[in-house]
Order: sequence, then structure tokens, then C-alpha cells
Amino acid sequence: MAARGLQLDRTLGPLVVEWIESNLVHGPGDVQGQRIALDDEQVKFVFGCYALDDHGRRLIRRAVFSRPKGRGKSELAAILVCAEALGPVRFRGWDDDGRPLGGPVQAPYIVCCATEEGQAGHVYQAAAFMLQEGSVAATKGLDVGLTRTFLPDGGKFVPLTARATSKEGGRESFGVFDESHLFTTPELVRLHETVRRNLSKRRTAEPWSLEVSTMYAPGEESVAELSHRYSESIGEKAMSVGFLFDHVEAPSEFDFENDDELRTALRVAYGAAAEWIDLERLIAEARDPQTREADFRRYFLNQPTARTETWIAPDVWASRARRHRLVEDETEVVLGFDGSYNGDSTALVGCTAGDEPHLFLVGAWEKPDGAAGRDWTVPREEVKARVHEAMDRWKVLELACDPPGWHREIDEWAERYADTVTTEFATNRRAFMAAACSRFYTAATTGGLTHDGDERLARHLANTRLKETPEGAYVVKDGRMSPRKIDLAVAAVIAFDRAAWHTQHPRVAKVVWGAV
Repeated sequence: MAARGLQLDRTLGPLVVEWIESNLVHGPGDVQGQRIALDDEQVKFVFGCYALDDHGRRLIRRAVFSRPKGRGKSELAAILVCAEALGPVRFRGWDDDGRPLGGPVQAPYIVCCATEEGQAGHVYQAAAFMLQEGSVAATKGLDVGLTRTFLPDGGKFVPLTARATSKEGGRESFGVFDESHLFTTPELVRLHETVRRNLSKRRTAEPWSLEVSTMYAPGEESVAELSHRYSESIGEKAMSVGFLFDHVEAPSEFDFENDDELRTALRVAYGAAAEWIDLERLIAEARDPQTREADFRRYFLNQPTARTETWIAPDVWASRARRHRLVEDETEVVLGFDGSYNGDSTALVGCTAGDEPHLFLVGAWEKPDGAAGRDWTVPREEVKARVHEAMDRWKVLELACDPPGWHREIDEWAERYADTVTTEFATNRRAFMAAACSRFYTAATTGGLTHDGDERLARHLANTRLKETPEGAYVVKDGRMSPRKIDLAVAAVIAFDRAAWHTQHPRVAKVVWGAV
């Protein structure tokens, strides 16, 4: 849906499109270096972004381009970065036929904002490539660099993330937010707010912001979700407040399991891009048993879809149970430990090393419900005794621990079990934990592991939800204060991941995993 009430009979759009197609080439990818020819949807969006009032003032202060994955959203953002840097993007009067004339921004300052350095580089690097490879590369005074680009009249554009120093006091003329559905943390939401505040300072430059994104997971309160909510709340007033929300998604009512109907839905979501997107490949992805329907709908049908389903379906997990399989004494195993003090559970899970990894519960300590749990704390001496029993019974290759609250015991274990590698497994490092969760999920859904069928572990796995972050997706509870625990699931991920590693790297010296 384009912004309601948008009139395209008075806009700098034709001049901007002509400048883009005459001066720029595609950035890195399958068609890099080829001349850009915007499709009809992109042209309409550019026309909308540069719409003018009767006095030649910009109408749009915020724009959102919401499309499915693979639609070239980041490249469109890079194209507009180049146009804002050098193109005829501001009103400079009327010609004899009453059409607007355009010129460049005076000393533009453009920021390409994203969740982390690599993501920020997607838009910045594409724009830098376009300025170096297209005919615009001959522009005198243009100095393109790896981390910043200086423009002929003293302007510049740079990549920017929340890790950069405070942007209060900036003088931005254009701000781009790439994949704003990933702007979920307080730091990233503040980055969005700060840049938008800075954009309000340069009145004569008529600054504006652009978000390009796939749809969000409702409830995560991402920038994309907040922008969509804002668009819905203002309705017909969108033009009066200068907000252009251009969003296309598949129809909500169709048979997802029917290939023909799914193909039609994909064509709607991708619009003009459906001519070159491999729709058959996307349908094959939808049918892959490791593909969640909610994720597919978000990424490829561009529908806001919550992650309500369990991480690993209970029936899939149950099919991997091998209750008859015993872990004999002296078997090579890895122990995964996730400890708490009183609120959560404490878990000790084992996993056999070798070609057929098997998970088994060694110990679980859960806070009782009701009055029995009011003053309950984890019986630490009992936990330590269970660890000692496991060390005596099996050949433990590694005791991998999620450390918060148990540093003293971990130090004691490292000192006591000199022949065993005792390590810290940093579950609070998102990229590290996301990779481990991905490996566990693949193994559980493709038959790469078995387990002892313990109902407590099954229950904790059923409680998990997957949280998407810029660094990857990892398991969390279904709410910060939820009474439904997942500690046994976390311990199982730790045990499996380290057992798989030891299978591939036998007899390796001690390392603190994820701490560097």
C-alpha cells in the first residue's frame, strides 16, 4: 500500500530517475556493473519520495519501502544514497512549462544506518561501488573510501551503527535504515530516534529518512513494527505529516500447502521482481522440512508473522527418542551445564561423542510450584555431587558450563578434574549461541541426534521460542518473566555442540568457548 493521498503530478521523480539511469550501475551481485533500469514499482516509489507541494517544498520526511527478501531493497537504498549525494534531488524553480527543476543538496551529510558494521556496509559498499563504476565516477572532487566517501562540495556519506559514538549534534541531510525489522534492541531504536532528530535540524536542506525492510515479527517492537503501527494510526493523514509507507505483501487467504496458490501469492509479493526471482526455488524452500511457515511468510511473502510455534515440534523431538539406548560406563561424553540460583532451573545434560550423538539427562533441579518454591534455592551441594558422579562414571571429554552465578564451582571443577577440560560456554554471546542453536536444530530435525526421551527435557524444549537478532536466531523463553523454563534445552544445546566439536577435534587443549 502506498501512502494514502499521494499525488504524483508534481515531483522531482522524473529528474531523479533519469539521473539514476544515466549515471549509475548495479552494485555487487549477479548484474553488477550493468546499467540500472528501475522497474515500475521502484519508479513509482522514487516519484513519491520526491513529491512537492505547490511551493516546491518536499512533502515526504519519512519513507518506508517494505518488500520480501531478495527484492533488492538495500540496493534501492544505495541508489538513493548516490542520488542524494550528487543528483538533482532538491527543488530549484520551475521551467517554462511549469515543471519543477532540480539541483543537488548543499553539503549533504548522509548516514547509512544498520544493526552492525557488516550490515551497514551493505548499503554503503553498494553505493560506493556505484559511484566508482558508473559514469558518475568522473565527477571532480569525488573521493570514495572504505569507511567514508567525501563529496565535491564538502559533503560526505558514511556507514553508521549503534556502536558508533553518539550522533547527537549531527547535521544529516539523509538517513537510511537498512532491514529495520532487525532494529529490536534499545540501542538500535535510540539510533533511529537520534538520527531522525538530527534530520530535523537542517531545514533548508529538506532532510528525510528512508527505511527498507522485510516485515517484522509482531511483539518484538522493532523499528519496522513501530513504523507500520504509525502508518496504520495516521491513515488518511499520512501526506499531511509527510510519511510514505510503501508496502506490498501476499494475500492473507490462500492455501499455503498448494504449490499453485503459493506461486500466485509469491508473484503478488514480489511484484515486478517476480519476473527474475526464482519462484520455483522459493516453493522448494517452503516445502523443506526445516523451513518454518511463519519465517517463510515473513521473509518471502512479506507478511508480519509472529514466532508463535515451538522451536522444535514436539512430534519431531519425540521421533528421535531412543529410550532403550544406554550410555555405558567409560563412554566418551560431554556434559552441558546451565545453572541458576533460585528463579530458573539448573540442568546437567550429557551427550555422547562420536558419529551417533545421544543426549541424556544427568540431573535437573527445578523450582517447585506454589508455596514450596517460595524460599527455594538450587541445592548446590547436590549439583556438585551429581557432577562428581558423572565424572567418575563416564570418560568426560569436557564439562561446558554457562557460567553466570556458578563461577566459584566452575573454578573448583577445573581444579579438581585435572584430566578433563572444564570450560565456559558463553550463551550470552548472540552470534555464538545462534550458531550452536542452528546446528542443534539441524541435527534434531534431520536425524542427526537421538535422546533418552526424558519428559523434562522435552517440556523445556517445547517452552523455547526462537529470537531473531542481527547476529542470528537463538532460543529464549516465551517472555522475560515467563514461568516456563528452558534451562534443560540450553544445556542440551551446549552438550550437543561441544560433543560434535570433540568428535571432529579429538584431544584438543582447554579453551574458553565463546569468551573471545
